[in-house]
Amino acid sequence: MKRSNEWWRIGLFMFAVLAISMAGCSSEGDEESDGDSDGDVVPADVKDYAAGETMDLSFAEGSEEYRVVAYWAAEEESTTGYTLSTTAAEGADEPAARLRGGSKFAQQKPAYLSDARYRRMLRRLDWDRKLRADEKRIIEEGLVTAEDLRLAKRPKLSSECGENELARGADCLSEFDLKFMDFEGGLTDLTVAVRGKGEHVSVVVDTEDTDSVSQEDVDAIVENYDNVIYPRDHFLYGASVFEDLDYTDRDQDGLHMIVLSHLVNDSGAVGLFNPADFLGQNQSGATNTSDILWVVVPDAENSLDSVYGTVAHEYFHMIMFGVKGLKFSKSETLYLNESLAHLAEDASGFGIDNIDVVAAYLGNTEYSWAFSGDDVEARGIGFLFMRYLFEQQGAVEYGESSGSDLTDKGGAEFLQLMIATDKVGFEAVTGALGEDWSAQFGNFLAAVSLDDLEIANDPKYRYGALYDDPITGQQIGVCTNCTRANGAGDSLELAGLAYEDYSDGYEGLVTATGASVVGVTGDADTAIVGTPEDETAGLRFLVVRVK
Repeated sequence: MKRSNEWWRIGLFMFAVLAISMAGCSSEGDEESDGDSDGDVVPADVKDYAAGETMDLSFAEGSEEYRVVAYWAAEEESTTGYTLSTTAAEGADEPAARLRGGSKFAQQKPAYLSDARYRRMLRRLDWDRKLRADEKRIIEEGLVTAEDLRLAKRPKLSSECGENELARGADCLSEFDLKFMDFEGGLTDLTVAVRGKGEHVSVVVDTEDTDSVSQEDVDAIVENYDNVIYPRDHFLYGASVFEDLDYTDRDQDGLHMIVLSHLVNDSGAVGLFNPADFLGQNQSGATNTSDILWVVVPDAENSLDSVYGTVAHEYFHMIMFGVKGLKFSKSETLYLNESLAHLAEDASGFGIDNIDVVAAYLGNTEYSWAFSGDDVEARGIGFLFMRYLFEQQGAVEYGESSGSDLTDKGGAEFLQLMIATDKVGFEAVTGALGEDWSAQFGNFLAAVSLDDLEIANDPKYRYGALYDDPITGQQIGVCTNCTRANGAGDSLELAGLAYEDYSDGYEGLVTATGASVVGVTGDADTAIVGTPEDETAGLRFLVVRVK
């Protein structure tokens, strides 16, 4: 009998511990655990429906709020309309008596951006579209080949020259002439002086800008390229050297060249990689037969941090051109090329300018990743999607000792599988994932809706915590329901996907690789049916509870 009482007391104690433990779990009004903590996962209320299926929305508490996200993970450019209709919820005789929609917010230009800053963003996109088109032509016409790079082997490397000299042919020169190609294709001669050299890079300055570029800035560019941008871009996207040939080193002098010139400022760009610089001197449209990253002279509109991000972005384009273009003879699609380049800014630790493109997309969610003409908003969805997939594959771990202190958790392997391949676009993403990319598109949109909200912390439906990079002083990563400061110092309130008010009979449009978002609140359980104009399109609907 004594033993029986002992077990009864133990059982009572265990029940009490369990009750206390359960009381510590989140309940209505309690603070939820953060998605990046080690606590229990709070599952998200996310449901994915095919067109025509009844979407049930519960308003048992009366404070619920939902996003109905119509999305289309198709690979051909097309747009389809759809209608949302209210029907009676299961067990109800009539539809909900009243539905309250959230506030609609959509804008062509983010309100916080000055006209000048917005024009600069658009001009940067103009340049990117032009240069990627030139890149495609050069690759597809075989105007530069791996053999051209092998034949460029020089008698000496730039590292064998003096402190402020580079190998140009058989000579070591401290000054030499280059040509800058403007947006219309016109060429301008300039003389540059070597101002800095590192292990992987040289920095040369237009002699007309000598007094405008401090030696301190030159040294900082060399330092950040050698110790942060170069090692991180390569850790993430893979090597550019195959069989002892560096496919990013056009003149085979052992260093990449960064050129600072007012001509870049005047062109409206912040920086650029021009594939025409890889053409041979006897070819039409040739410029310098060198591997060059052109950069603005830093000024009030172009901080050094912005320059670093641009260099990381443009160096990625050089890697993509060299590896996929010259090694694998394939031209990457514009949408994937630019999405990965924006991820290069972020993951290198210099992604502060990405905050603007994210804000632009969140405020204009009708834009498509692949078929919206490479607008600012399309860059936003592309960067967010690549960042999401990168994290879902494991991302990387950053150490604090140096810029090259990284450990792959699966994210870098995923990125590299999209670069060193003859697959492009959707096929490249699918090949790297090991499953069709479309299987992750709905989860991604749910993550953008739920990230940073306390209603759920399921890692599948949110981004990881922002990382305060001690090396660059910037934050790495994404948040979509938060406050962040952009490169101009503006404090931006990000509030997830922009949405329109729901009403019975709501009509919307969705472009392939895009979405359309409706906000729904109400007083009683209700049901909604989404009907596309094209029933064969494969349109799907997410119902995401955000409150």
